[in-house]
Amino acid sequence: MDRLAKEGQPEAQYIRGSWYEEGMYGTKKSADKALRYYQSASKGDYSPAHYKVAYFCEKRKDNSKAVVLYKKAATHNDVPSNYRLAIIYLYGEMGQTKNMKTGLQYLKRAASFATEAAPMAPYVLGLILAREYKQLDIPDDIAFPDDGEALEWFKKSAELEYGPANYKLGYCYEYGTLGCKVDPFQSIQHYERAVAAGDGNGEAEMALSGWYLSGAENCLETDDARAFQYASKAAEKQLPKAQYAMGYYYEVGISVPIDLNKAMEYYRSAAANGNKEAQARLSDQSKFDKSGHKNSIRRIKQGRTAKDKDCKIM
Repeated sequence: MDRLAKEGQPEAQYIRGSWYEEGMYGTKKSADKALRYYQSASKGDYSPAHYKVAYFCEKRKDNSKAVVLYKKAATHNDVPSNYRLAIIYLYGEMGQTKNMKTGLQYLKRAASFATEAAPMAPYVLGLILAREYKQLDIPDDIAFPDDGEALEWFKKSAELEYGPANYKLGYCYEYGTLGCKVDPFQSIQHYERAVAAGDGNGEAEMALSGWYLSGAENCLETDDARAFQYASKAAEKQLPKAQYAMGYYYEVGISVPIDLNKAMEYYRSAAANGNKEAQARLSDQSKFDKSGHKNSIRRIKQGRTAKDKDCKIM
């Protein structure tokens, strides 16, 4: 690799730069050395290197040079550069005039060429088309709402193993949104893929807890132990509804002996994190018990067929 880099092979120079940037293969981390190798590779018109040099320029507040290099990489269909330019123009960052139309054009390019290494763009584009991207108010004449197209972009991102996209599809197939038919098998499969990809906020784990708690006819047997395990993992990530579910599991005795002290601990944690059901539970003197558990399961199942996005364990 050293020989190829010294001979001026751009890809080798880029790889050598990445070693210095990440401290790989016994190479001591050095941002300066990494940048020099990236710059050499960029001079050889290697598009990933254009992106890396732009990234370093942005970190050093040389915004004008960074934008020029992002654009240069974008013309080579470099996904991270197209995505970064999309954000720059959608929000008006780095001294650029806010231009949502231009931002959407770059986002669509990033989505079209998305890879497993850069799978986020189709997911974000899907959110925009489904009118679920809350960070910006994008006019309909710039991005006309289209549930069908949004679903296709979510599927593309999910195929690239992007966790949030798989969670989104799991939700769509659980509640029948974006034109999907309720399909327990598809829902569970996508939730599991979201967990495998790294369920950062615990939402997919909590969704699987609900599926294992209720089961699905001709698809999934109820499994209280797995329902408890998934809820526990989600609660560790401070997901309020998972903390509430753990309180419920301990109060009713789902997969564990009844433990009202632990139940109250989880309810208090959930309430402190804003969960209204937990807040109400702490002020309610009545008790959940096994006799009412069947009604809870029935409500969960009815919530799916009714497309109730706020269906809860209670």
